[in-house]
Amino acid sequence: NEEDSRALLDLMVADFSSLGRKVVTEVAGGKEPELIDRYGRQMLLALIIDRLTDEGALKVYGSMKGKSTFASNANQLISEMKRYGVSSAEIGEAAGQTSSYLKLKLSDICKIYKAYEESIEDRFTDSEDYIRFYGELMERSRLIHKSVIWITGFDTFTPLNMEIIQRLIVSARQVNIVMCAETQRTGAQMLTTGGGEGLFDLTWHVIDKLGEAAT
Repeated sequence: NEEDSRALLDLMVADFSSLGRKVVTEVAGGKEPELIDRYGRQMLLALIIDRLTDEGALKVYGSMKGKSTFASNANQLISEMKRYGVSSAEIGEAAGQTSSYLKLKLSDICKIYKAYEESIEDRFTDSEDYIRFYGELMERSRLIHKSVIWITGFDTFTPLNMEIIQRLIVSARQVNIVMCAETQRTGAQMLTTGGGEGLFDLTWHVIDKLGEAAT
């Protein structure tokens, strides 16, 4: 019918990032923070690792000065920590709760991560934090307000993506999330009690988290 045809004509396929860019264009006039991407992050981390080594601050990784492989690994680690909302302070707290060699390694990672955050503070926004920037604009977006949104193709979501989904649930006309799972809930019960050996246990765990986000 006419309503169905209009819906098809208005269809837009987008990932989280491209949707975010559309929101920024609409709400902020396309004005974005100065971003530092993974390449810039790695260059800066290489300089930070060299400096901390020269200062004698790194107890375990001091021998990694000038080694691009270590800078690359640190780059990937910080990227993952940002995606999962782990701060340098939390790494420092974790180091304080351990002992021996692991404590020294975590302390070094904390120093590198903290130095990186201080280096870009008030100057750049890490590309992994860009999702927070456009997420805060979604509640003011007419595009989001008038949209019925379908999210599909995911097995799980990072905490930052869950934040975006929560904002979409609040702001959009309707949000539908498609997950592939069995109809039985035994797997989810096993997962929450420390079991979780079924094929779709993780999926049901994510579904439960999405249910919590929608309430």
